[in-house]
Amino acid sequence: MNGIGQRLQQARLEKWPKEEVQLLNQLRQQANQQVTELNDVTNKTPIGARQQAKAQINQAQLSIQAFARLLEQAEAEQWETARKATLEKALKEAHRQKEQAETTLEEMDGLD
Repeated sequence: MNGIGQRLQQARLEKWPKEEVQLLNQLRQQANQQVTELNDVTNKTPIGARQQAKAQINQAQLSIQAFARLLEQAEAEQWETARKATLEKALKEAHRQKEQAETTLEEMDGLD
């Protein structure tokens, strides 16, 4: 699928005929749909659901780290209050998402 996207981008840059670009775009969309459907099926299995919960925890942790660093930078550079408040809100939301994913994973562990 990634290869289709790369070819599509190259075709656009090289100004391929419109019909060819449209065909590549349709193929990419079909591939995206198939991957989405496969992910939906996979995520419904216990192993897939567990992997999805772990991925959500990892993504939330990365968000927490990123927003914490930005907040430190905001404090050091004395950003305006509204901008810092936005970062604090995003950091709080990332913590909430991580806790929610951890709870989901713990519930799955309890079912094993």
